[in-house]
Amino acid sequence: MRLRNGSRFLQAYGGLIICESTSWYHYLFAHLCYEADLDIRVLNPLLASKHSKSAIRKVKSDPVDSLGLAIMGVTEPNLPPRPKLTQERLAYRKKQGLLHGLVKQIQSMRRRMNDYQECVSTMEGSLSETEQLLCDEVKHMEKLKRALERELEKLAKSISQSEQSENYDLFKSVPGYSSMVSSMLDVTLDPFVKGAKSWIAYVGNDVSVRESGTWKGRGRLTKRGNGYLRCRLYQAAWGACLNFPEIRSYYDGLKAGGRDHVEAVTIIARKQLGIAFALVRKQEKYDTAKAVWC
Repeated sequence: MRLRNGSRFLQAYGGLIICESTSWYHYLFAHLCYEADLDIRVLNPLLASKHSKSAIRKVKSDPVDSLGLAIMGVTEPNLPPRPKLTQERLAYRKKQGLLHGLVKQIQSMRRRMNDYQECVSTMEGSLSETEQLLCDEVKHMEKLKRALERELEKLAKSISQSEQSENYDLFKSVPGYSSMVSSMLDVTLDPFVKGAKSWIAYVGNDVSVRESGTWKGRGRLTKRGNGYLRCRLYQAAWGACLNFPEIRSYYDGLKAGGRDHVEAVTIIARKQLGIAFALVRKQEKYDTAKAVWC
Protein backbone atom coordinates (compact mmCIF):
# COMPACT_ATOMS: atom_id res chain seq x y z
CA MET A 1 0.00 0.00 0.00
CA ARG A 2 2.81 2.42 0.86
CA LEU A 3 4.52 1.69 -2.46
CA ARG A 4 1.30 2.39 -4.36
CA ASN A 5 0.73 5.65 -2.51
CA GLY A 6 4.36 6.61 -3.16
CA SER A 7 3.98 5.90 -6.88
CA ARG A 8 0.90 8.14 -6.99
CA PHE A 9 2.91 10.94 -5.37
CA LEU A 10 5.75 10.48 -7.84
CA GLN A 11 3.32 10.43 -10.76
CA ALA A 12 1.89 13.72 -9.57
CA TYR A 13 5.42 15.07 -9.25
CA GLY A 14 6.24 13.98 -12.80
CA GLY A 15 10.00 14.55 -12.57
CA LEU A 16 13.06 12.49 -13.33
CA ILE A 17 13.92 9.79 -10.77
CA ILE A 18 17.55 8.85 -10.20
CA CYS A 19 18.34 5.51 -8.58
CA GLU A 20 21.76 4.08 -7.82
CA SER A 21 22.30 0.46 -8.80
CA THR A 22 22.72 -1.57 -5.62
CA SER A 23 23.19 -5.18 -6.69
CA TRP A 24 19.70 -6.77 -6.71
CA TYR A 25 18.20 -4.42 -4.10
CA HIS A 26 17.10 -1.75 -6.57
CA TYR A 27 15.24 -4.11 -8.91
CA LEU A 28 11.84 -4.04 -7.18
CA PHE A 29 11.86 -0.22 -6.87
CA ALA A 30 12.89 0.18 -10.52
CA HIS A 31 10.19 -2.28 -11.59
CA LEU A 32 7.45 -0.42 -9.67
CA CYS A 33 8.55 2.84 -11.23
CA TYR A 34 8.50 1.26 -14.68
CA GLU A 35 5.02 -0.17 -14.11
CA ALA A 36 3.84 3.26 -12.96
CA ASP A 37 5.25 4.77 -16.19
CA LEU A 38 7.75 6.93 -14.29
CA ASP A 39 10.97 8.20 -15.84
CA ILE A 40 13.53 6.35 -13.71
CA ARG A 41 17.24 6.08 -14.52
CA VAL A 42 19.54 3.59 -12.80
CA LEU A 43 23.09 4.91 -12.40
CA ASN A 44 26.27 2.91 -12.08
CA PRO A 45 27.62 3.29 -8.50
CA LEU A 46 31.09 4.00 -9.92
CA LEU A 47 29.76 7.14 -11.62
CA ALA A 48 28.03 8.26 -8.44
CA SER A 49 31.19 7.63 -6.41
CA LYS A 50 33.30 9.59 -8.90
CA HIS A 51 30.88 12.52 -8.68
CA SER A 52 30.90 12.50 -4.86
CA LYS A 53 34.70 12.50 -4.75
CA SER A 54 34.79 15.78 -6.66
CA ALA A 55 33.53 17.60 -3.54
CA ILE A 56 36.09 19.35 -1.34
CA ARG A 57 34.71 18.01 1.94
CA LYS A 58 34.27 14.26 2.23
CA VAL A 59 30.87 13.70 3.80
CA LYS A 60 29.09 10.35 3.65
CA SER A 61 25.42 10.35 4.60
CA ASP A 62 22.09 9.52 2.98
CA PRO A 63 21.02 13.18 2.46
CA VAL A 64 24.37 14.04 0.89
CA ASP A 65 24.28 10.98 -1.37
CA SER A 66 20.71 11.81 -2.42
CA LEU A 67 21.69 15.36 -3.25
CA GLY A 68 24.62 14.09 -5.31
CA LEU A 69 22.35 11.81 -7.34
CA ALA A 70 19.91 14.69 -7.87
CA ILE A 71 22.72 16.92 -9.15
CA MET A 72 23.85 14.18 -11.52
CA GLY A 73 20.30 13.89 -12.83
CA VAL A 74 20.36 17.56 -13.77
CA THR A 75 23.93 17.97 -14.99
CA GLU A 76 24.91 14.57 -16.45
CA PRO A 77 24.56 14.74 -20.27
CA ASN A 78 24.71 10.98 -20.86
CA LEU A 79 22.23 9.42 -18.47
CA PRO A 80 21.45 5.73 -19.11
CA PRO A 81 18.15 4.99 -20.86
CA ARG A 82 15.03 4.11 -18.92
CA PRO A 83 15.28 0.41 -17.98
CA LYS A 84 12.69 -1.94 -19.40
CA LEU A 85 12.03 -3.85 -16.21
CA THR A 86 8.75 -5.70 -16.71
CA GLN A 87 7.42 -8.22 -14.23
CA GLU A 88 8.90 -11.12 -16.24
CA ARG A 89 12.28 -9.41 -16.51
CA LEU A 90 12.27 -8.70 -12.78
CA ALA A 91 11.56 -12.38 -12.07
CA TYR A 92 14.34 -13.37 -14.48
CA ARG A 93 16.95 -11.14 -12.83
CA LYS A 94 16.00 -12.25 -9.33
CA LYS A 95 16.05 -15.91 -10.37
CA GLN A 96 19.43 -15.46 -12.04
CA GLY A 97 20.82 -13.90 -8.86
CA LEU A 98 19.43 -16.81 -6.82
CA LEU A 99 21.06 -19.28 -9.20
CA HIS A 100 24.39 -17.45 -9.09
CA GLY A 101 24.40 -17.57 -5.29
CA LEU A 102 23.49 -21.26 -5.32
CA VAL A 103 26.33 -22.06 -7.73
CA LYS A 104 28.87 -20.29 -5.50
CA GLN A 105 27.52 -22.11 -2.45
CA ILE A 106 27.80 -25.49 -4.19
CA GLN A 107 31.36 -24.78 -5.31
CA SER A 108 32.38 -23.79 -1.79
CA MET A 109 30.74 -26.83 -0.17
CA ARG A 110 32.15 -29.21 -2.79
CA ARG A 111 35.70 -27.95 -2.21
CA ARG A 112 35.33 -28.29 1.55
CA MET A 113 33.85 -31.79 1.38
CA ASN A 114 36.43 -33.02 -1.15
CA ASP A 115 39.23 -31.73 1.04
CA TYR A 116 37.65 -33.33 4.11
CA GLN A 117 37.11 -36.67 2.39
CA GLU A 118 40.72 -36.70 1.20
CA CYS A 119 41.90 -36.06 4.75
CA VAL A 120 39.69 -38.84 6.16
CA SER A 121 40.82 -41.25 3.44
CA THR A 122 44.49 -40.50 4.16
CA MET A 123 43.92 -41.29 7.82
CA GLU A 124 42.12 -44.49 6.77
CA GLY A 125 38.95 -43.38 8.49
CA SER A 126 35.32 -43.21 7.36
CA LEU A 127 32.68 -40.52 7.20
CA SER A 128 30.16 -40.29 10.00
CA GLU A 129 26.43 -40.38 9.31
CA THR A 130 26.20 -36.60 9.56
CA GLU A 131 29.16 -36.08 7.21
CA GLN A 132 27.64 -38.47 4.67
CA LEU A 133 24.41 -36.48 4.88
CA LEU A 134 26.42 -33.34 4.02
CA CYS A 135 27.81 -35.06 0.92
CA ASP A 136 24.29 -36.07 -0.09
CA GLU A 137 23.10 -32.50 0.51
CA VAL A 138 25.68 -31.17 -1.96
CA LYS A 139 24.41 -33.64 -4.58
CA HIS A 140 20.84 -32.54 -3.83
CA MET A 141 21.83 -28.88 -4.27
CA GLU A 142 23.34 -29.73 -7.66
CA LYS A 143 20.02 -31.27 -8.72
CA LEU A 144 18.23 -28.12 -7.57
CA LYS A 145 20.71 -26.03 -9.56
CA ARG A 146 19.95 -27.94 -12.76
CA ALA A 147 16.21 -27.60 -12.14
CA LEU A 148 16.60 -23.84 -11.54
CA GLU A 149 18.62 -23.53 -14.75
CA ARG A 150 15.78 -25.15 -16.69
CA GLU A 151 13.30 -22.73 -15.12
CA LEU A 152 15.55 -19.79 -15.98
CA GLU A 153 15.90 -20.93 -19.59
CA LYS A 154 12.13 -21.41 -19.89
CA LEU A 155 11.50 -17.93 -18.47
CA ALA A 156 14.05 -16.35 -20.83
CA LYS A 157 12.41 -17.99 -23.84
CA SER A 158 9.02 -16.78 -22.63
CA ILE A 159 10.34 -13.20 -22.46
CA SER A 160 11.83 -13.47 -25.96
CA GLN A 161 8.52 -14.74 -27.36
CA SER A 162 6.43 -12.09 -25.60
CA GLU A 163 8.73 -9.33 -26.89
CA GLN A 164 8.90 -10.97 -30.35
CA SER A 165 12.68 -11.05 -30.31
CA GLU A 166 14.40 -12.80 -33.21
CA ASN A 167 17.89 -12.70 -31.72
CA TYR A 168 17.67 -16.07 -29.95
CA ASP A 169 18.12 -18.04 -33.18
CA LEU A 170 21.04 -15.80 -34.14
CA PHE A 171 22.80 -16.47 -30.83
CA LYS A 172 22.05 -20.18 -31.11
CA SER A 173 23.95 -20.31 -34.42
CA VAL A 174 27.24 -19.22 -32.76
CA PRO A 175 29.54 -22.25 -32.24
CA GLY A 176 29.46 -23.33 -28.60
CA TYR A 177 26.35 -21.37 -27.60
CA SER A 178 23.74 -23.64 -26.04
CA SER A 179 20.05 -22.82 -25.78
CA MET A 180 20.63 -21.71 -22.18
CA VAL A 181 23.39 -19.26 -23.09
CA SER A 182 21.48 -18.00 -26.13
CA SER A 183 18.35 -17.28 -24.09
CA MET A 184 20.39 -15.50 -21.40
CA LEU A 185 22.07 -13.28 -23.99
CA ASP A 186 18.75 -12.50 -25.66
CA VAL A 187 17.21 -11.29 -22.41
CA THR A 188 20.24 -9.69 -20.75
CA LEU A 189 22.15 -7.80 -23.45
CA ASP A 190 20.96 -4.61 -25.12
CA PRO A 191 21.05 -4.95 -28.93
CA PHE A 192 21.07 -1.16 -29.40
CA VAL A 193 24.42 -0.35 -27.77
CA LYS A 194 27.17 1.33 -29.79
CA GLY A 195 29.52 -1.63 -30.15
CA ALA A 196 30.58 -5.11 -29.12
CA LYS A 197 32.91 -3.64 -26.47
CA SER A 198 29.85 -2.61 -24.45
CA TRP A 199 28.66 -6.22 -24.33
CA ILE A 200 32.14 -7.42 -23.39
CA ALA A 201 32.34 -4.83 -20.61
CA TYR A 202 28.86 -5.73 -19.35
CA VAL A 203 29.96 -9.29 -18.58
CA GLY A 204 33.28 -8.10 -17.12
CA ASN A 205 35.51 -9.57 -19.84
CA ASP A 206 37.09 -6.22 -20.71
CA VAL A 207 40.76 -5.76 -19.81
CA SER A 208 41.92 -2.95 -17.52
CA VAL A 209 44.92 -1.06 -18.92
CA ARG A 210 47.75 -0.15 -16.53
CA GLU A 211 50.39 2.10 -18.09
CA SER A 212 52.50 5.03 -16.96
CA GLY A 213 55.18 6.55 -19.18
CA THR A 214 57.31 3.73 -20.52
CA TRP A 215 56.04 1.29 -17.89
CA LYS A 216 53.31 -1.15 -18.91
CA GLY A 217 51.63 -3.31 -16.30
CA ARG A 218 49.86 -6.60 -16.80
CA GLY A 219 46.27 -6.16 -17.93
CA ARG A 220 43.58 -8.00 -15.98
CA LEU A 221 39.87 -8.59 -16.46
CA THR A 222 37.74 -6.01 -14.70
CA LYS A 223 35.13 -8.64 -13.67
CA ARG A 224 32.67 -5.83 -12.96
CA GLY A 225 29.80 -7.22 -14.96
CA ASN A 226 27.33 -10.06 -14.75
CA GLY A 227 29.35 -12.78 -13.01
CA TYR A 228 27.02 -15.68 -13.75
CA LEU A 229 26.78 -14.81 -17.44
CA ARG A 230 30.55 -14.43 -17.63
CA CYS A 231 30.96 -17.93 -16.19
CA ARG A 232 28.50 -19.41 -18.70
CA LEU A 233 30.25 -17.68 -21.60
CA TYR A 234 33.57 -19.12 -20.44
CA GLN A 235 32.05 -22.60 -20.38
CA ALA A 236 30.58 -22.02 -23.85
CA ALA A 237 34.01 -21.01 -25.17
CA TRP A 238 35.67 -24.14 -23.81
CA GLY A 239 32.85 -26.26 -25.21
CA ALA A 240 33.45 -24.69 -28.63
CA CYS A 241 37.16 -25.57 -28.35
CA LEU A 242 36.26 -29.21 -27.72
CA ASN A 243 33.71 -29.55 -30.51
CA PHE A 244 34.74 -27.26 -33.38
CA PRO A 245 38.08 -27.90 -35.17
CA GLU A 246 38.60 -24.31 -36.36
CA ILE A 247 38.15 -22.95 -32.84
CA ARG A 248 40.37 -25.69 -31.40
CA SER A 249 43.06 -24.68 -33.90
CA TYR A 250 42.73 -21.06 -32.76
CA TYR A 251 43.01 -22.20 -29.13
CA ASP A 252 46.14 -24.23 -29.86
CA GLY A 253 47.66 -21.21 -31.61
CA LEU A 254 47.04 -19.04 -28.57
CA LYS A 255 48.63 -21.67 -26.34
CA ALA A 256 51.64 -21.91 -28.65
CA GLY A 257 51.97 -18.13 -28.47
CA GLY A 258 52.44 -18.22 -24.70
CA ARG A 259 48.85 -17.88 -23.44
CA ASP A 260 47.78 -20.13 -20.60
CA HIS A 261 44.52 -22.11 -20.67
CA VAL A 262 42.33 -19.51 -18.91
CA GLU A 263 43.65 -16.64 -21.04
CA ALA A 264 43.10 -18.56 -24.28
CA VAL A 265 39.53 -19.57 -23.41
CA THR A 266 38.70 -16.02 -22.25
CA ILE A 267 39.97 -14.60 -25.54
CA ILE A 268 37.74 -17.04 -27.42
CA ALA A 269 34.78 -16.07 -25.20
CA ARG A 270 35.38 -12.41 -26.09
CA LYS A 271 35.55 -13.26 -29.78
CA GLN A 272 32.34 -15.29 -29.60
CA LEU A 273 30.54 -12.37 -28.01
CA GLY A 274 31.87 -10.01 -30.67
CA ILE A 275 30.58 -12.36 -33.37
CA ALA A 276 27.19 -12.54 -31.63
CA PHE A 277 26.99 -8.73 -31.64
CA ALA A 278 27.80 -8.62 -35.36
CA LEU A 279 25.10 -11.20 -36.09
CA VAL A 280 22.49 -9.15 -34.23
CA ARG A 281 23.51 -5.98 -36.04
CA LYS A 282 23.40 -7.65 -39.47
CA GLN A 283 20.42 -9.89 -38.58
CA GLU A 284 21.99 -12.96 -40.12
CA LYS A 285 23.05 -16.33 -38.75
CA TYR A 286 26.62 -17.51 -38.23
CA ASP A 287 28.35 -18.52 -41.45
CA THR A 288 31.46 -20.67 -41.15
CA ALA A 289 32.74 -19.41 -44.50
CA LYS A 290 32.70 -15.78 -43.32
CA ALA A 291 34.11 -16.38 -39.82
CA VAL A 292 37.84 -15.81 -39.34
CA TRP A 293 39.45 -17.48 -36.33
CA CYS A 294 43.01 -16.27 -36.18
